[in-house]
Amino acid sequence: MLSIIARPWSVTEDPSQYIVDPSADFDVGHDSDWLNTPWSRAVISDIQGIDVTDTNRSVEDILIFHHMFPELLATGTKHLILLKYGSDPRICRMSKFGENCYKWLMDLCDEKDICGVMTNYIFFKDEDLKGRGVRFPDIDMVAASYRDFRRANALIMGKELTRH
Repeated sequence: MLSIIARPWSVTEDPSQYIVDPSADFDVGHDSDWLNTPWSRAVISDIQGIDVTDTNRSVEDILIFHHMFPELLATGTKHLILLKYGSDPRICRMSKFGENCYKWLMDLCDEKDICGVMTNYIFFKDEDLKGRGVRFPDIDMVAASYRDFRRANALIMGKELTRH
């Protein structure tokens, strides 16, 4: 399950617990094998808009053909791959995901629990959630729909939990 805590970035308890810069972490710490899994190929194809599903070629080779390198993948793509294959249990930073990443994040949360920190408004659509809940421990609420997310955001903002 995904749990999202609300904090202004400046008052996070221990920044070393967070993936502060997923792009930099990915660039120095990813394994090429991570990119060539069926899951990563699907994520990259969807988010980047480059079809890398041909398993006869490595993802790197396909990206190079399109004048791209793994280091140029979107930050959200890198963040998802780090969460899937990295052994680092740090808290993810929700502001580093685009809305096109949410469905993949929820699929990943079917496999393992993930905690994210929210520093601004975020909304998951019903098609991202597919009835799966996201826990907001700060307000003791589980959001399983877009409407629930709107309510959770309103409660969080009302308590000024993300105020800078």
